[in-house]
Amino acid sequence: MIQKITLLLCIVLLTQVVYAQESTRRQEKMRLVGKKIYLGNRALSISDARDLSVTLPEAYLYFNRAKRIRDWNYFWGGYLGLSALSSNTLSPNGNSTYGVFGLLIGAIVVPREIRRQKLIIKGIEAYNAKQLNQ
Repeated sequence: MIQKITLLLCIVLLTQVVYAQESTRRQEKMRLVGKKIYLGNRALSISDARDLSVTLPEAYLYFNRAKRIRDWNYFWGGYLGLSALSSNTLSPNGNSTYGVFGLLIGAIVVPREIRRQKLIIKGIEAYNAKQLNQ
């Protein structure tokens, strides 16, 4: 009889500990420090933040759009920017049209990065609002 009571008390204590850990994990706020996203003390990538917010459609939408913008910015700034730079450098007649093309790419990418940052902020706000209300 005492063994059954002890076992029952251990189970109750264990469930209380697990429930307390789960509730504190749910109460952690997501925040943006510089350009990094943190959940508690853990740094997250944009993909991790998106994956954590799968059950929160509004936050998921913002994080997904921010990730897509970053992926395209890598294409615009990385591939096309470097090809324009290398073409300008390797050009025998010193044609400056490739330099103008590189500036145009920069003019496209910078506003997109600003928009991406705003989407991340909106995603964090949506995540915190929905997560803390649950």
